[in-house]
Amino acid sequence: MIATTVEKYLDSVRLARSENTARTYRNAMNIFLEILKQNDLDPLKTSVDQLTEDAIVWLASALKDYAPTSERLYLTAVSGYYEFLAAERLANIN
Repeated sequence: MIATTVEKYLDSVRLARSENTARTYRNAMNIFLEILKQNDLDPLKTSVDQLTEDAIVWLASALKDYAPTSERLYLTAVSGYYEFLAAERLANIN
């Protein structure tokens, strides 16, 4: 499930990054999970193999009212999640 892999990703971030970075990444991933829900992908019920790159577009659209630095940081955090999925071979991400 997406929510489970997000927690694993955030655990890896927490081990490798500062406390502030880990907190910021958690905020970004919480927004990402909300965006998924708004687009009918329940993170608690949806498998990661159903996650597509479209979700990044949804997130970018939702972040348009944020400061540019926050937008970049949150997109970086979510891009890192996609890289995590690919590295762990949890999903085939393009």
